[in-house]
Amino acid sequence: MGHPGSVESLVRQVSRQVRHRRAEHWAIRGAFWGAVAGAVVLLLKTLLGVWALPVAVALTLAGALAGAAYGFAKGVAAPDAARLADRAFGLEDRVATALEWAKRPDRTPLVDALVADAAARVTALPRRRVVNRIVPREGRLLPVPVVVALVLVLAPPVPFPSGQLPDFS
Repeated sequence: MGHPGSVESLVRQVSRQVRHRRAEHWAIRGAFWGAVAGAVVLLLKTLLGVWALPVAVALTLAGALAGAAYGFAKGVAAPDAARLADRAFGLEDRVATALEWAKRPDRTPLVDALVADAAARVTALPRRRVVNRIVPREGRLLPVPVVVALVLVLAPPVPFPSGQLPDFS
């Protein structure tokens, strides 16, 4: 019987790729919303004074880091990663089935052959990227709050209404 360690190794590799792609995806989303919050802070720079720019940059970075941490922390179930590997390499559910039956004590000789076949096919696979990069909607809109923030940095502070009538004398 083939060793199912190669199957588990492939599943771990695919899970790692999914987690990294999720971290990228959520980091972009977090950077967008952090940049929006930073633009609002720069709009209110009359209240914050010289601290407006550092706070805006910190909000953008904090949004990106929080998004990356959230995306990386989301777990990937082993059966889902196995199905993704099956689909990516065209293995017709061999990895998912072998992973499911590898730990069971009530295996028949046919199941042993199935696990051995899956392990043999997985060891012959080239290592490649399985999970494609998907840019979120916020990623395409990210330049908008960044440009607005740059304009607000260079522009004079926006005056707030004082609540009194103007002095015309």
